[in-house]
Amino acid sequence: MSSGFVKRCSLLSRLTHPQVSRKNIIMKWITLSWISLVLFLPACEYEAPVAAKQDLPIDPTVLGHWRFVAEKANKSRDPEEMLILKYSQTEYLIFYPSNSKSGMFFRGYPVRIGKTDCVQIQCVGTSRGNIKPEERKYHLFTYQVTEPGQIVLRILNTDLLDDDLDSTTALEQAFLKHESDPELFRQPGTFRKLPKSR
Repeated sequence: MSSGFVKRCSLLSRLTHPQVSRKNIIMKWITLSWISLVLFLPACEYEAPVAAKQDLPIDPTVLGHWRFVAEKANKSRDPEEMLILKYSQTEYLIFYPSNSKSGMFFRGYPVRIGKTDCVQIQCVGTSRGNIKPEERKYHLFTYQVTEPGQIVLRILNTDLLDDDLDSTTALEQAFLKHESDPELFRQPGTFRKLPKSR
């Protein structure tokens, strides 16, 4: 396990469970299956945005309340849920996990890098309050609507885009270099939309 991963998990532990050991935090997030790698994204966060905000319109299809579909049911815990709201014509507000006391808030917006459509998100706070400016990391993922009410998200592969790259220019150049690589985005995770509550 890389020292970078341990460092990022340490940050996550301070945000959510300050009294829990680093080892236990790492194991907890690994056992969260795909979601341990995605919207908290401890393994694929960047100091700078991969692409500048482009004011592209948001996709209304992804708005709503979603639940993660695990490959194997875990009777000891409920599946993580995600709430995606329209913040503006060009931005999302994402709360994840929305069914947890340690949920986090993200600002998100569509970006197009080369010929690839993505969503870039930035952590802006937690259910406990604000976070420090240096903790407002960036993450990048793609999604596909596979059927009505179901989406599959994939995260950016940091084996191809090193998370030590610290400028948008360097990150975008690295992305374009690997854009045709089928492994550029990986770790698919499926979410199903929950019905609107009355």
